[in-house]
Amino acid sequence: MGSGYLDKLQNREVLMPSFFKGSITFLICQLTLGLLVSTAIWAQEETEPPAELNDAVAETIPEEAIVELIDDTVADEIATEEVATDEAATDEASADEATTDEATTDEATTDEVNTTEAEESIEAIAEELPLDEPPTIEGAKIVIDESGEDISAEAAAEEVPAVTVETRRSVNRLGIDTSDEFDLDMSAPIMMAPAIAPPEVTLPDAQQDAELQDALVRLALDPTDTEALVIRNTILANVINQANAAVEGNELGLAWRMESAVRTVDDEQAGLQALVAAILAKTSHNSSVTAAAANITAGQYFEPEGDNAFARYNEMLNENSQDQVATAGMNSLLLAVIATSDTSAAAGNYEQALELLDQASVIPLSSAQLSQARIDINAILASSIADKQRNLVALIDAGNFAAADTQLAELVALGANPDEVSRLRQSLADARVYGSFFPGQQIQDSFTGVLPGQTPIMVVIPAGNFLMGSDTSVKGSSNSERPVHLITFARGFAMAQHEITVGEFMLFANDTQFLSDAERLGKSRVYDEDNGTIAEKEDVNWRHDFYGEVADLKLPVIHVSWADTSAYTAWLSENTNRTYRLPSEAEFEYSLRAGTLTDYWWGEDTPEEVVTNITGVRDKSASGRRWTDGFKRYKDGYWGPAPVASFVPNAFGLYDMGGNVSEWVEDCWHSSYVQAPTDGSAWVNPGCTRRVLRGASWSSAPEQARSASRISAASSSRFSRVGFRVVRDL
Repeated sequence: MGSGYLDKLQNREVLMPSFFKGSITFLICQLTLGLLVSTAIWAQEETEPPAELNDAVAETIPEEAIVELIDDTVADEIATEEVATDEAATDEASADEATTDEATTDEATTDEVNTTEAEESIEAIAEELPLDEPPTIEGAKIVIDESGEDISAEAAAEEVPAVTVETRRSVNRLGIDTSDEFDLDMSAPIMMAPAIAPPEVTLPDAQQDAELQDALVRLALDPTDTEALVIRNTILANVINQANAAVEGNELGLAWRMESAVRTVDDEQAGLQALVAAILAKTSHNSSVTAAAANITAGQYFEPEGDNAFARYNEMLNENSQDQVATAGMNSLLLAVIATSDTSAAAGNYEQALELLDQASVIPLSSAQLSQARIDINAILASSIADKQRNLVALIDAGNFAAADTQLAELVALGANPDEVSRLRQSLADARVYGSFFPGQQIQDSFTGVLPGQTPIMVVIPAGNFLMGSDTSVKGSSNSERPVHLITFARGFAMAQHEITVGEFMLFANDTQFLSDAERLGKSRVYDEDNGTIAEKEDVNWRHDFYGEVADLKLPVIHVSWADTSAYTAWLSENTNRTYRLPSEAEFEYSLRAGTLTDYWWGEDTPEEVVTNITGVRDKSASGRRWTDGFKRYKDGYWGPAPVASFVPNAFGLYDMGGNVSEWVEDCWHSSYVQAPTDGSAWVNPGCTRRVLRGASWSSAPEQARSASRISAASSSRFSRVGFRVVRDL
């Protein structure tokens, strides 16, 4: 038994028989009983107590004092009982009792002094005893009740198992031979009241745990120990504070351990429920953080609803705006969004990338980073758009229209500038119709090889449609111009700006040593000024004018047959690697009208100003001849062909389409348009000998100058008023 336990034991109230309840004598008896119990242990183990203890006790508490104390106490009790039973004798014994009281007072004083000395000696001796465990008392029952009331031996036995000593032992009081003088009957049971078992808890902090265990033992021995209770509650309060700190540090295992310890000791301890709530909240918070991180990994930034990273972090911040973990999580979310947006942009999904950045605008304090991310993505987008625009132009130029369509669709998807998209779409449409050109554009092809110069100037004619021919209401029209039918040009084409000149035909003839039909036949038809008629003349060919004189190089070439013109177009194609040909009849009328619906390309009836070389009644020949069937009040100043492009062009930029000289076209002659093509192509029958002449000449009557007018001529014919122009496919 350790000294601490003896201290606790000495501090416990022991219920003794009533004759031990005197305050001073009771204290001495308590001390004596403690020593007797110790002696009983050694006796039970059949060993002798230490000699030092026997000597100390013998010196401190003489045997005579103990015997005298017991005898006096018994005598007092007997006297008290006699007084209680004989009230009549009280008055007679009052004098004796007064004397006895004085003696008793002296004895009490002596007892008090002896008791104090004995108490001090016992404490000194107990501190030196080498005992660690409290004694097991066999054959005795010390009955103790926290209420101060006696407990019967039977009741005590039910709560604390008693060890029964079947053999009776005589116990020597420490230092006293009691074989003859004093005998303690150990068979009389002594019951000790059961202590409340201290809660089995362990605190993480060793020193704190030791202090708590000490307080719990004290409270188990004496539940009314106020000091121990204060110590216990202070420790528990500190543990709760430490547990809350562990929660803040995310050490939830440690926090739960501390909470369990506090709850085991006192489940009503102040702050315990708040601690549990904090741990549960932190656990839920950690689960949300883990789930949000998983959402980010899975790319669930803002969807699905309720199960996405933003929703989780936002809920945490709504609960605690200072939540650093949630704030850091939001920043991680923002960085993940920007990284994903960059990846989408790099893959060409710019719309998706920008849409993701727009969604991220709900993230707190994200505006600056999102603005920069948008700038970066828009820069990538602008660069991509520029690249695709360049590629589209290259595809158009190469005639790869299918790939150009795809590129254009990608530009639209990227959100390219609408005006630029429209321009490129039109370019693509034009390319399909005009190649790499545009309507109204003037083009010239250079000759290949060593041939100098370029082709005649060509003008790109826009695609479109028109009504070809004229109905019966038109004055001067013929059945050959009917029925009126719709012609549609799906593709554009380029037509020579003016008639082929003598100089241009000369380049061909010289390069090929070409022999025209007029040269082969040795004659052509010219204007005879003397009689004012057209007549054949020998040795006239393409080198001559309408009189049969050497022609100016800028005059339209005449005296050529349909075959001569076809030979020229073949030469152009061969020397440019492009397709040149005579225009179809539909192409000619479409280009002549240039979008007009009137009888003449300039309007109705006589022009109000000089527009082309036609028969004006005010014109006259070198000999003074005038036209009897010409346009009234009109004078263009020419009798015979004028140099090309001497007058104003029409709406398509073409000169002399309705005047100067009539022109060969590709079509064979048909007396009407029944079953004529509607796509603008030439209507050709293999082996046909008659072709079509279109457009007015310097000598045509007004009815022949109409846009719908058409004339049949033998393919071999050569005239002083017929020339030609060419068309180039785009």
